[in-house]
Amino acid sequence: MLPRTYNSETAEAFSPEALQRVLAELGSIPGDKADRRPCRDRLIASLAVATGMRLDECANLTLSQYKNLKKDGSYSNVALPLYKTKGLKPRTVVVPGIIHDDLRHYVKTERARAVRRAKTSVEALFVNHAHAKRNPGEAMTAHSIWRHFQRAVLKAGLVCPSHKNGTTSPSDRPEALHSFHHLRHTFAVTMYFELVRAGKAEPWLSLRTLLG
Repeated sequence: MLPRTYNSETAEAFSPEALQRVLAELGSIPGDKADRRPCRDRLIASLAVATGMRLDECANLTLSQYKNLKKDGSYSNVALPLYKTKGLKPRTVVVPGIIHDDLRHYVKTERARAVRRAKTSVEALFVNHAHAKRNPGEAMTAHSIWRHFQRAVLKAGLVCPSHKNGTTSPSDRPEALHSFHHLRHTFAVTMYFELVRAGKAEPWLSLRTLLG
């Protein structure tokens, strides 16, 4: 049984199919030369769902934190210490090796092109696109990440209609069925069952540590 906080009725986790639809709308797979779209937004979402990181935690990542990641082998996971967290309580998340490789691709290509447009030195890991109308190459805000994600959810067709007096009308603005925070829920549900399969006696305690 899942802990009450993450039961199947309240967790609002993504289904695998829904998650793939949103990721496809967010951008290209890093390194996919056939898809000329930027990879940044897809990478941020992939990082969040793989680690359970919050929106602000993703936005606050720095280039120095990325450079300090150490990977022992091609498929090794890497530990990422987080300092700017909810409640300012540091914790460490585990970044899959493939996500680390994707981060390296982003830093060397897309981010490098963008920061050349910045007016000052930029320490943020995730930055505005080089072609952005406002503040190209500058640090990407949490609100901007949220906005891009909500737009992708809507484009993926994952909507719940707005209701007025129990009815809907063509003038109702569609509401996204998922939010960025649901990536964290998805990580929690997935990791909980992995811990159960691994034979953890109290999996919710390990999960609590991972989530912070």
